[in-house]
Amino acid sequence: GDPAWRVSTLYGDEFIQETYLYHLTRRDNRHNFSVYFYALYLTWQSTLSSLLSLAAFLPQMLLLLLTSTLLYRDIVLCCFVETFIFVTFNKVCTSQYFIWYLCLLPLLLPATRLTVWRGAFLIMLWGGTQGLWLWAAYYLEFGGLNTFLYIWLASLSFFCANAYILCSLLDHHNFSPVFPATAAAGDESDRPNQTAVLEPSGTSRDSFTRPALRPRKTYRQ
Repeated sequence: GDPAWRVSTLYGDEFIQETYLYHLTRRDNRHNFSVYFYALYLTWQSTLSSLLSLAAFLPQMLLLLLTSTLLYRDIVLCCFVETFIFVTFNKVCTSQYFIWYLCLLPLLLPATRLTVWRGAFLIMLWGGTQGLWLWAAYYLEFGGLNTFLYIWLASLSFFCANAYILCSLLDHHNFSPVFPATAAAGDESDRPNQTAVLEPSGTSRDSFTRPALRPRKTYRQ
């Protein structure tokens, strides 16, 4: 828009780089929930790190494109799934990112068929795998121990838990399309608001004609 154009004229390439291109080439070797962090950490000083950073977008973008194509008519479900996939498959994933999809969860729950017990199990699975990661990260940050491998294994378990949770939510969701499907051209049975025409028995539409109108009588004064 106009504000972005005005700022770009003031700061030039620095604005374009920091606003739009930064996340394409961003590399983070600090431990986080992403399954990519350990590989980025091990290849930090090689050119392979930059290639891996770009390759991480491929599964993320493919899944986002697929789910948006399949789920776009249920806008609430689509927004939640898109955000959940973006965060889970991102090359950098920290706790504040979870707020992005948790704020959409109350809108999704009225359309779910999950039982209370299954929902409680999914919550414990989500929190428990985070606890494994935090346990390993605690000994790295405060104990000074080399627990990078254990953190990565915990990241893998958290990733698998998120994938299972997403599949469970999709399997137990009552699909509620906001945008109705468009009927195919020439398919009379799928067209909405079709009304039947009642005709006299023993006649067809071609043979049925209106009765002739009688001339109106006139009376002399």
